[in-house]
Amino acid sequence: MSIEPGRGLAFELSGVQIQAPSDVITPAIAEALTSGSYEVEEARIVSLSLKPHDRVLEIGSGLGFVTTLIARDERVASLVAFEADPRLAKRAASTLALNGCTGAEVINAVLAPEASTGDTAEFNRRPDFWMSSMFETDVPYEKFVTVPVMPLNTLLRDRAITCIVCDIEGGEVELLKGADLGCVDRVVVELHDHIPGLSGAANLFDTMRRKGFAYDPRCSEGTVVLFRQLDHCKTAAPTAQSERPAYARLAGFDAFSCSAKRLRANAIRRLRRRC
Repeated sequence: MSIEPGRGLAFELSGVQIQAPSDVITPAIAEALTSGSYEVEEARIVSLSLKPHDRVLEIGSGLGFVTTLIARDERVASLVAFEADPRLAKRAASTLALNGCTGAEVINAVLAPEASTGDTAEFNRRPDFWMSSMFETDVPYEKFVTVPVMPLNTLLRDRAITCIVCDIEGGEVELLKGADLGCVDRVVVELHDHIPGLSGAANLFDTMRRKGFAYDPRCSEGTVVLFRQLDHCKTAAPTAQSERPAYARLAGFDAFSCSAKRLRANAIRRLRRRC
């Protein structure tokens, strides 16, 4: 981390330059950026999920870190990103520009399955921006921000979106429930069970199953999960290690490592029971 005169705090994470004023970067967020843990799981899973000619919709761009990684990926044909917090939408656009990414679009709005012109929503802004959401929780909020609402399903159809990346602090459950995913074959979601609870996570999995998607354990890690359209699962395969962008190969990451570790641990437990 460094302090840029007139520009606030500056970070570099996986080759992405990020600058933001100190009122946006709290100590907790600064620590995550400095340690390299900020959105690292999401970055890895997104890299494993992308395919050539993808038209990507990112919902919840934050500082624009993952947004920039997607925009840089040669497999991506187009990218549109949405961010509810006006401060962060501006930051995400600045991060793209700072890293020389052109063509990607950042829009300050909330998405709903259906919406009319002039619709708005109240967004709860919190000191640690990654806790901001559409929901009232035990975490105190700084203020309500009125944000325009845009129709998700119209966007999906008009832009023929093939891949969705969604990180919206609990809003994923209801948003995807009403989404028309006819053109989409992959959805990367970060789960936030502290808001809708485990029942909300169960509802999301049930929703995706009903829409013809399957959970892909090969390309999921912790709370970041990948759903694939079942019609595409027979031909889908994890990206080879040598074909992944550098940011996806951090610390020798292997798409199967988490599953393999779990299998080994279960095998060892079974053997110990027999003994």
